[in-house]
Parts: sequence; structure tokens; C-alpha cells
Amino acid sequence: MSQYAKLDALILERIAGPNGATFTELQANSEVADEAARIGEATGRVDWRIIDGRLQTLRKQGLIRFWRPVWKLTERVRAA
Repeated sequence: MSQYAKLDALILERIAGPNGATFTELQANSEVADEAARIGEATGRVDWRIIDGRLQTLRKQGLIRFWRPVWKLTERVRAA
């Protein structure tokens, strides 16, 4: 299991809302921020960069897409 699995699930859960979520909203979400901070302490990376990196990974996997100004789930995820 990836060290990012919980963070990915939290991000997808937050983005799943009808209006999606901006990067700032994800960063301000206490659960997402706490998990990113925990990973940051373990890896020595900055928490906001961890969130951004996970967004890009989820985008490359085809799970989310950026529709200005928010991140939203793709049709592929909604159908599943």
C-alpha cells in the first residue's frame, strides 16, 4: 500500500462534491492538511508540494481534471 493512499482518498473525497475543489480549499481542509503534514515530516517535503504532487499524479491517472478554477472527478471515476 502506498504511503499516499490515505491522502489520495481524502483528496478524491473532497473533489467529489458537486462543485469540485480548488487547490486552496484542499490545502485548507484539515484532514488533507494533517495527512500532508504527516507525510511531509516523514519525507522532509513541504506539505503543499505533496498535495500538488498528488493532484498531478491523480490527473495523470485520469481520475481528476482541472476545470478552471476547480479540480473535478472525471467521468471515468463517476461511472465506477
